[in-house]
Amino acid sequence: MKFLNLFLIVTAGLFVGYMTRNAFAPQPDRVTRILEIYTEFCIPNLTGSQPVDGESIGLSPVNWPERSWIDGDAQAFVRLNDRSCSINTMAPIALNKRDAKALAKRLEPIVHSTFPDLAFDPKSRLGSISVAWMDGEIRSPSRWGTYFFATPEHGKHAYSILSLSLPREPKP
Repeated sequence: MKFLNLFLIVTAGLFVGYMTRNAFAPQPDRVTRILEIYTEFCIPNLTGSQPVDGESIGLSPVNWPERSWIDGDAQAFVRLNDRSCSINTMAPIALNKRDAKALAKRLEPIVHSTFPDLAFDPKSRLGSISVAWMDGEIRSPSRWGTYFFATPEHGKHAYSILSLSLPREPKP
């Protein structure tokens, strides 16, 4: 009987602790978490300011392709290479329309403060929700910038992508 009492006390304590942690330190919503990954992982790794390891910010590595992670809070796939970093969501857990619009709106001040020389590019459109800040001509090897595209209305084919891309060739 003593073991059963101890088990019930420990189980109740774990439950109360878990609930208390969530009450005082709730998990970020998806939009906030995606923007955290963009600012705390993508930007430092591509700008070289202070490269960050994915696991250090809570990303879980996947075996393929290399330098790829998943994030349970954002429900997103993150990929990093030498020239770009992208955060993708896909059906059936792609961003909904409300979250996609919120991300697009909240991304703008981050881009303006981090990359003040990038200009809004109205020609970069893909999906029903699109924002892009780019430098360089379309298809130019010196083109770089950041963009966010989402297609929440595509049902089982819905997706979103937030990407920071560096130029293929440096400016002369």
